[in-house]
Amino acid sequence: MQVNYTTYDGRRAQDSFNTRTRADIMVLGQEDNLDSNGHPYWYARIVKIFSITYRHIPPEFENQPSDPHHDRKQMDILWVRWFGRDVDAAAGWKKRRLHTVGFVPGDDYAAFGFLDPKHIIRGAHLI
Repeated sequence: MQVNYTTYDGRRAQDSFNTRTRADIMVLGQEDNLDSNGHPYWYARIVKIFSITYRHIPPEFENQPSDPHHDRKQMDILWVRWFGRDVDAAAGWKKRRLHTVGFVPGDDYAAFGFLDPKHIIRGAHLI
């Protein structure tokens, strides 16, 4: 899968993702308040890339005979495993250290999720 993005100097670039070799991504964080524990980005690892074809039938047409000529649409979906930030580790501008991340525990309900590829900002290199 490939994602287009704008570089820091305003040029266009492209990241390529592969679930086996280059699968770490960053998206905009969904936190409402960015206090001292907030972070503007979330990180994830792509587990699987799905491309599905679907046909949307509005509820008012559910009981009517199916129209074979109804428009079919294609959608790409990513199944990801989320990284969580270690809030106890000393990090940030004042500490002069990068933030520490690790996988959200597998038994947590939010460890895995589905993501629309258009929400990817760019790839991330996590060690």
